[in-house]
Amino acid sequence: MVTGLISLTLLVFPTQAFAGNTLVLSTEKYTATPHTMLMNAIITEALKRLGYKTVLRRLPSKRALYEANSGEVDGNFLRNSSLSHNYPNLIMVPEPITHISMVAFSKHEDIRVNGWNSLLPLRVVWIRGWQICENKLVNARKISRVNNVDQLFNFLEEDRADVGIFIKELGVETLREMRIKNIHPLLAPIYEYDLFLYLHKKHAKIVPQVAETLHAMKEDGTFQALRDRIQRQQSDH
Repeated sequence: MVTGLISLTLLVFPTQAFAGNTLVLSTEKYTATPHTMLMNAIITEALKRLGYKTVLRRLPSKRALYEANSGEVDGNFLRNSSLSHNYPNLIMVPEPITHISMVAFSKHEDIRVNGWNSLLPLRVVWIRGWQICENKLVNARKISRVNNVDQLFNFLEEDRADVGIFIKELGVETLREMRIKNIHPLLAPIYEYDLFLYLHKKHAKIVPQVAETLHAMKEDGTFQALRDRIQRQQSDH
């Protein structure tokens, strides 16, 4: 079911960047959910309007960034606005694709979250390459890093950590896909921010055009139309 839905929005090939009018973008290796399908569809449509075919490489977070920064692929998504500080070859497309909340997930609903410091006495797990967690949680009681969200939730299932840091909406959808019912997002977001597409500096000349196209898609209703289409596809299956 999931494979069929993804194929409607994105071409996926495990190859290096193609010449011509194809852009290869790396992204984190998430379980396919309505949210990830929507993000893929938005970026694919924006680049299509500019004459580009989109090819996606799903990789562990840190490797996805490395390949984008080195120019092995043409860009990376979805990332926050501070990425260029550590990856200077990547240029942010200055039009947000989505706004998200980062939360702590746990089996223990009695844990009270009030900002990053409230997590320091706990055993914490996050996805390797998430720089904000590295900055804020390096002094937690015990820290663990995993390669993807499936591993993160399995880590919590096995009681190897007290909390796992992840995106609320995508995490809830992933738990549903994994049929895990005893892990929940804890109240109070730790951090809220916009997410962006980044392109390698070799594509600097098209960054303003991509930003303008994404903005136009919000104004002309394309974002909502894509969301509605994916919701219909989900209900049909």
